[in-house]
Amino acid sequence: MFSYDIVWPFYKDHKYFFRCLNMINSQSVKPKNLIFLNDGDKNPYIYEILKKKLCSKINLIYIRNPTNIGATKTLEIGFLKIKCDYFHQIATDDYINRKFIETNLVQLVTKKNVAFSFSKIAYNIEKNNKIVKIPLKFLSKKNWITSKEMVELFSSYQFKIY
Repeated sequence: MFSYDIVWPFYKDHKYFFRCLNMINSQSVKPKNLIFLNDGDKNPYIYEILKKKLCSKINLIYIRNPTNIGATKTLEIGFLKIKCDYFHQIATDDYINRKFIETNLVQLVTKKNVAFSFSKIAYNIEKNNKIVKIPLKFLSKKNWITSKEMVELFSSYQFKIY
């Protein structure tokens, strides 16, 4: 089986904190490490909550920036702490189903020429309290693409890779 880490940058997104933590805990394949990046959030209980609520099979690596330095710099710090061959970077308001990691990592582990694995992306619309799924037409036949296909996609489209 494969092992992976989750990198979770966090700053003031308390509304989705517990939902995100529950989604991490409920993954069909648990991460080896949760690299939690507190980017200057002032809530003094975040660490204690994570220690108490995080699945005991997941090791917590907790990093706290004294002040908010922004997502890019915070992620750079977190990426240096990755210990496994694979990782997933999650945003607090992301929605991931129970088999999200398993489905995506199987693509990477079994197909060595795969550059990225894409999921059925969904995002939150707070105003309507809805989760909207984004159809990615180029994934109609498979959930993976080669490095060459990735270059072609970047030449034609702009999108966020999860």
